[in-house]
Amino acid sequence: MLLRRTVTNLDALERIEVGLQLLIVKFPLAGLLLCGNSIKICENAACGTLSTDGIRVKYNPAYILEVYGMEGDDGSVFRLAHEYLHVYLGHVPRRGDRDPRAWNMVGDLIINNMLKGVLGMPIPPGGVSNIAGVTADNTEEAYDQYMALESNPPPEIVPPEVALPDEDDEDDEDED
Repeated sequence: MLLRRTVTNLDALERIEVGLQLLIVKFPLAGLLLCGNSIKICENAACGTLSTDGIRVKYNPAYILEVYGMEGDDGSVFRLAHEYLHVYLGHVPRRGDRDPRAWNMVGDLIINNMLKGVLGMPIPPGGVSNIAGVTADNTEEAYDQYMALESNPPPEIVPPEVALPDEDDEDDEDED
């Protein structure tokens, strides 16, 4: 459910709406969440990018327009699905008394890898793509693996200028 009463930027709202429509097409489970109004989406310039408190997905309109300008609607789709999965998977309440930064980082890794497989899209720039020594496919186990490492390594982040290609991608040069 999009909370329109909080909207100040109609261009960003349009990008969010298109992103949500594409998200439903590419990731039908999100449609169930939207139809059930179980996740609220609201504009919040103070959040910086996109974030969730476990109930709402908050977006910064300037960030949404920046992502659209650089990546088109696909960037919004991946990022919206990412935040949706944080809510759907209950990452905020499941965290308990664990370290919030480490929990979010391994949660980002698990979600990004899920979405890469489900959506068939590369992890966007700035996304966590790998954490050395973490191989689990659920957040609790990934967190335990990360915290058991002697030195908690920083995550591998997709650089801003280049998104990681899918492993199956072949050379996609135009042929004339």
